[in-house]
Amino acid sequence: MSIINPDAKLRIHNFSPDKGFPNNMKLPVLYYQNVLALNETSEQEVKDLFEKNGWSNFWTDSIKTEHHFHSNSHVAMAILKGNCMIQLGGEDGSIQKLTTGDVLLIPVGVAHKNVGESEDFLCLGAYPKGQDHDMKEGKMEEKGEAEEEIAKVELPDFDPIFGDKGPVKEHWHKVECVKVIETERQF
Repeated sequence: MSIINPDAKLRIHNFSPDKGFPNNMKLPVLYYQNVLALNETSEQEVKDLFEKNGWSNFWTDSIKTEHHFHSNSHVAMAILKGNCMIQLGGEDGSIQKLTTGDVLLIPVGVAHKNVGESEDFLCLGAYPKGQDHDMKEGKMEEKGEAEEEIAKVELPDFDPIFGDKGPVKEHWHKVECVKVIETERQF
């Protein structure tokens, strides 16, 4: 039995630089709404799915409550329980509500911050090819080095949910424009 919900929706967000946060104008944040059909024992199934698709170095916890970004890795976050309000893009960014079964794929350089969560909130994070990740806070003195690191980060080989198909292949491997966009579609 698959935990992938065929009726899921995808939302796409691009973010321009915001003060000390470089964000990523080429690669959009991919928000897979209600893509996982989860229950109380699904954590291992999500790990197995991510790992099958080349995403590992797992953590299970909440999301940091300070603006931060990674300059050396993309991150996939699956919401295992509860809900969370996450601000993307820095202080002037947008706030998205994440709920059980959602997956958020944040490209290298994009700021994110937990701005509120339910008491039962639990998130599973993973990185392509099990990469380690750094933690940058958007300080101006980090900017130059962070931008150099961001430029070196390779695209993941596979989408964490859909493997060799799906939004990573469609929206990251076929980047053709750098417009700030926000769109929605069904899988």
